[in-house]
Amino acid sequence: MLRLLFATMVLWDHAFPLGGFGADPMWRLTLNQDSMGGICVSGFFAISGFLIAKSGMRADALQFAWRRCVRIFPAYWAVLIVTALGVGPIIHYVQAGTLHGYWNAALGGPLGYIVNNWRLTIGQYGINDLLRDTTPYGRSISESVFNGSIWTLIYEAKCYVLVGLFAVFGLLTEHRRVLLAVTVVSWLVLAVQTINPAFSAQLVPWAGDRHLVQYGTIFLIGSSAAAYSKSLPISDKLGAFAVVIYLISLFKGGYLLLGYPAMVYAILWLACRLPRWARRIGSRNDYSYGIYVFGFLVQQVLAYVGAYKYGFVFILPPRCSLPSSAHGSVGI
Repeated sequence: MLRLLFATMVLWDHAFPLGGFGADPMWRLTLNQDSMGGICVSGFFAISGFLIAKSGMRADALQFAWRRCVRIFPAYWAVLIVTALGVGPIIHYVQAGTLHGYWNAALGGPLGYIVNNWRLTIGQYGINDLLRDTTPYGRSISESVFNGSIWTLIYEAKCYVLVGLFAVFGLLTEHRRVLLAVTVVSWLVLAVQTINPAFSAQLVPWAGDRHLVQYGTIFLIGSSAAAYSKSLPISDKLGAFAVVIYLISLFKGGYLLLGYPAMVYAILWLACRLPRWARRIGSRNDYSYGIYVFGFLVQQVLAYVGAYKYGFVFILPPRCSLPSSAHGSVGI
């Protein structure tokens, strides 16, 4: 249920720029620390860190690698193909009355959209100039963009690889203290990055990537929680304390340093305390990933047909999830 909630709130966040409604008010409320979308993506990484580490503790290396590939690639490749071979041609035809010129092999065309993005590293966000002048978001940035959500997937994939290595060398089980040490180091790098980004990049080369440090840290915190889950107490007092610390850090400052650990514990506490009917939501078939990768595309199409003119709610798709892989998913 929590993953579905996070995915839905990402759509809410994207509705502001995609519908031309200004910035997400969470930026102002959190003292420019994060948007609602960023908060929810962090929540995704916290949950993934826990669940993927649990998977790494149970499966052998080949099983783990296969499950991670099946989890991330089919829906991702599907959205690329649907965009380039389905949505793009339709929009081009509606505008030009012909498909002539759409299938050009030049940089920025539909085939380039697939070729430049299929490995998770995003090299092309748009197709030709479609949606550039016909959507509020395209006009605001003067670029063609079909899907602005998928850039985070490369970070998730890197975290998968890291957990796979941890599993191979026993860092999730008998040598879990090493995992805890790595998590602490990552948190310290995040602290340095928060205070002095330039110095952190000099200190650790990969610290120059702000998103890698942030999402990697909360993922590692989730993984450490999984490795120590049998000795990690889940109590209502600690859960309430974690929620309070998280909210204070979010709205007063210190969100990344204090809020991230608190967020992980709060999520685990909520997952244990949610009523049974809520825990069943998404436990068998998790559609949150499908909502995430297809949501931006659906919202851009809604913006293209002018749905935003009728109000904010009309840029929120009633159902934008396509069945994505749910192998190895747990209802959290």
